[in-house]
Amino acid sequence: GKGGVGKSLVAGLLAVGLKRRGFRVGVLDGDITGPSIPRMFGVKEKPMSPDQKNLLPPKSRGGIPIMSMNLILPS
Repeated sequence: GKGGVGKSLVAGLLAVGLKRRGFRVGVLDGDITGPSIPRMFGVKEKPMSPDQKNLLPPKSRGGIPIMSMNLILPS
């Protein structure tokens, strides 16, 4: 979709709202060129790989797992 229209903001607010209502949620940001979800949630750490097969996404302060392409790809 078109950039700058608030898709990430809506996704982030929806995730927070659902989490507050007791739902299990996570946010996946697939935008390679301008990922904003990690910044929005204050997540800077890389996903962990305890078994070298799977990735465990870092969690926001509110406990929402956040996965983004910019957390995986080299800078």
